[in-house]
Amino acid sequence: MVSHTRPEPALHDSHRVSGWPGLSQVVALGKTATAFTASTTAVGAAKSVTITVTANGVPDTTTLVVTPTAVASVTIAPATVISGNSATGTVKLAKAAVVDTTVTLSVDATTVVSVPATVAVPKGALSATFAIGTTKQTIQKIVTVSATTGGKPVVGKVTVKP
Repeated sequence: MVSHTRPEPALHDSHRVSGWPGLSQVVALGKTATAFTASTTAVGAAKSVTITVTANGVPDTTTLVVTPTAVASVTIAPATVISGNSATGTVKLAKAAVVDTTVTLSVDATTVVSVPATVAVPKGALSATFAIGTTKQTIQKIVTVSATTGGKPVVGKVTVKP
């Protein structure tokens, strides 16, 4: 449920709030807010939607962010790799993708490990794999690989040995 509150000075009679296609809500006498339910459709990448309400001819806006299914885990095989060699990462979603879903990838040491900017989890699938490249190193480094669909990032770690 989406709730949007707009403080009003004193309300002396009922006020109608409208602006959502087909939505018209009444804010009861003596109240300053009303709640409404907004249904969403599946998205493959985070989408921002602006909601505008108008009360007494004064518009007010808020933003609703619709996110796809969250990333549940990031695994890397092998978890330890000799520098200059590659590994394979796997992102797993919390549930099967309802639509093609884009997962954004990043690393905390781009001079040591490289990953593509995104990986796509196809509609109906639970996971997708991506290539992890490494550069030659003279000391061991542990690198964090992060994956997100727009919510909290989930991480996996890869150890790169010289």
